[in-house]
Amino acid sequence: MKVSLSIIAFCACLFVHDTQAQNFEGIITYNFTYKDKTGYFSPKEIKRLFGDRQIYYYKLGKYRSRLNGKWEKSSFYLGGNKVSNTKKDIRAIMWVDAEAQPGEVLSYKITRHAKKIKRWNCDLLEVKTKEGTLYYYYHPRLSVEPDMYAMHHYRFLSYCISKTGALPIKFIYESDLEYLEIVAQDVNEKPIEENVFKLPSGLPEIKDPDWAKINKGRD
Repeated sequence: MKVSLSIIAFCACLFVHDTQAQNFEGIITYNFTYKDKTGYFSPKEIKRLFGDRQIYYYKLGKYRSRLNGKWEKSSFYLGGNKVSNTKKDIRAIMWVDAEAQPGEVLSYKITRHAKKIKRWNCDLLEVKTKEGTLYYYYHPRLSVEPDMYAMHHYRFLSYCISKTGALPIKFIYESDLEYLEIVAQDVNEKPIEENVFKLPSGLPEIKDPDWAKINKGRD
């Protein structure tokens, strides 16, 4: 019986370690680049309003991101089918349907050891969609369980994680309308407090009607 209990305890420790290793928890700081190909925003306006740096806090299928521009835009994903956005001086939480399909995937390709980014020797997932192309560079050190993001179809995140099992080191999405790029500059694996993911209290929640463009003239 003593041997059996020892084996069970050993296996339990392995299971816990494996579960933790597969779910990155911590802070990733990305350089942020966005280009509006419609001409609605000029490059100068984008940098002023959105900024050039985005910080993500990740924990067990949740995230919070924050941009450093004038708008101080934050995004929250707490699981489920909503991505909630807040912006300085807007007294509301604007949400988008994370479960809505972002478009049709036409093909995908994985290239091993495609590029070294900082200290990461990254694989590349390239996805062709009906609207554009995305490039998702990843490394197993940032592994997460795909089921945790299964409902997050927004920006093809659930699709990418289902193919890679990891958060992005670098992400590019390009279409006829826009160009979006984030590149990790710092990765800090550490416990994140639950209150980081708490939405502001006392604010109404409204479906996002593309609030960026609606409020452009106010800034």
